[in-house]
Amino acid sequence: MVKKDKGHKDDNKVSHNVTKVAYDLQQRKSNVVISGLPKPPADVADPTSADVDTLTRLCEKHLSVTPAVARLNCKRLGQPSDNRPRKLLVRLHLETTAQSLLNAARKLRMSDGSTVAANVFINPYFLPAETKIVFSKTITKT
Repeated sequence: MVKKDKGHKDDNKVSHNVTKVAYDLQQRKSNVVISGLPKPPADVADPTSADVDTLTRLCEKHLSVTPAVARLNCKRLGQPSDNRPRKLLVRLHLETTAQSLLNAARKLRMSDGSTVAANVFINPYFLPAETKIVFSKTITKT
């Protein structure tokens, strides 16, 4: 009876997982998460298109960058809540577009609209562990 080399199978699994994580990290660099963007009214037929329209208006009014966003590239994250809008994941085609949007997002703090200045934030799409690290660094700075 010939023994199978289990180590070889494990190596393939590890290699596959590393490749998958690396791909996921690369994809995330082209994505941003927008917090505080008002949710569409309940009677809107296509909420995702309404989110794209709201994002486009926000960028045109408050930022120097207006990325082209397809309806299929926006998705609300998390569970619905009565007191705050869910975060909006925006998948952009290029990492440079996401970086331009993130750089321009600083202007939101100086926005004429007090609601936008206080509540709307555009951040990178981090892994959950990265989010905790960044958040803890932000807390220690203040």
